[in-house]
Amino acid sequence: MTDVTLGRRLCRLALALGGLLLFANILLPALTRSCEPLQRMAQVVEDSGIDPSRYYYTDVEAVGEAVHNIDNSLRFPPGAATPASP
Repeated sequence: MTDVTLGRRLCRLALALGGLLLFANILLPALTRSCEPLQRMAQVVEDSGIDPSRYYYTDVEAVGEAVHNIDNSLRFPPGAATPASP
């Protein structure tokens, strides 16, 4: 087995972190600017005041509307004569 020195491991870690920073801060924004649907979506997120770094949203009004729509879709499936039991 080959022993890798601490210096080499730290260098690899720095390169990996640098690559991640380059990807997240330069390549992804460039991709967003170059693609119209992504640009529109980014604008909607910004205009709505949504923080995309949050993992779970409960304080955004759209979440309540989405939950209501999903509940209604499950209770009243298309083509069903009567509501489905909860």
